[in-house]
Amino acid sequence: MEAARKASPWILSPLPLTGNEPCAGADVFFLDFYGATESRLATRLCRQCPVVEACFIWALVHPSLAADGIWGATTPGQRDDIRAGLVRRLGPSRLKHVLKEAYTRAVRKSDA
Repeated sequence: MEAARKASPWILSPLPLTGNEPCAGADVFFLDFYGATESRLATRLCRQCPVVEACFIWALVHPSLAADGIWGATTPGQRDDIRAGLVRRLGPSRLKHVLKEAYTRAVRKSDA
């Protein structure tokens, strides 16, 4: 898991944030410990956000920058598991291509 978290061979453009996202100024997204109640609250708020998909992909691509907090309605452990599974199934170079395309689509969708 730790190797998957550290590996980020490429960088995506910044998230298209407006400052009106549910996570802007909300402490529940960046806690020292995520209990069930805190995780449910933060992920419920995330799912209402117009950039949730782009945020999730960005956090998968940038594990060292998104090592803490709820990003794209996922906890750090969930992202580690998802990233490791994707690397196993697709391999690093194919994963890079797939996530770049998915991020581009997600950003376009959030701009609409």
